[in-house]
Amino acid sequence: MVKVNVDSDNNSLPCSIYLDGYLKKNLDYLNKAVHQNWDFVGIVTGREGAGKTTLALQTALYLNYGFCIDKVVFNEQQFIEATESLPHGSSIVWDESDAASDHWASKIVRSVIKRLKRCRKNNYKIFLVTPTFFDFGKYFALHRASFLIDVYADGLERGNFRFFGVDKMRALYILGKKMWNMRAVKPDFVGRFTNFPKDFPIDTSDGGEYDVKKDEAMKQSEKDEITPAKAITELRIKVLPKLVALAESKGFKLTQKEIADIFGVDRTTISKNLRECEA
Repeated sequence: MVKVNVDSDNNSLPCSIYLDGYLKKNLDYLNKAVHQNWDFVGIVTGREGAGKTTLALQTALYLNYGFCIDKVVFNEQQFIEATESLPHGSSIVWDESDAASDHWASKIVRSVIKRLKRCRKNNYKIFLVTPTFFDFGKYFALHRASFLIDVYADGLERGNFRFFGVDKMRALYILGKKMWNMRAVKPDFVGRFTNFPKDFPIDTSDGGEYDVKKDEAMKQSEKDEITPAKAITELRIKVLPKLVALAESKGFKLTQKEIADIFGVDRTTISKNLRECEA
């Protein structure tokens, strides 16, 4: 391991961190590409509790000495806001980025892909942290990501990772996805990482700023999530006034029971929906 006190652009870090030597060389190469008007997206995977967030945050700090909690996001809205406002060349870590690895046609994934294409000019260094690699669609795994770091525990010992450069990562996706076999391709190298230093610029302790921002994001995501039942209710509320107006234009008035029979629900549900229409 190598002890570093400056970031990849030789700016002083707020704390000393230890990096695997081979990982540092790869990060330095990617940073040179940023200075030639490239950006990059890195994927960090691993089981819950294996330490993928620990490695991702320290790696992001090495690539951007000003890395802080403002550059950690947990949902689509925070990601879009970050890529609209953060300075050129910033490191951005999207932790719990499962939404970005959802089905390629989902609203969130299409929104993220669109945003990634638009923000390339800002040369961001983006890390997507999520449990599984094979959930990602082809856009991320084959066309957008520059590397994959798979974090794992050796028995009960945390602090291990496998690094796949772009070629090995693509081969792993093609050969391993069918059977979800992360061992289908050998990594470019394996390495070790350490826990956060005491003076790390983000408070990751229980109840610290990291937990606070994560909890707020999760609450917002739950609030914004549209379940099938909620979607059906919203559609019914939207259609009800039109149905009533159409019936009246034909010279007859539907009772709440008749409307309920049309939608296959009970009368009290329709009564409630009609009140919501008037609200």
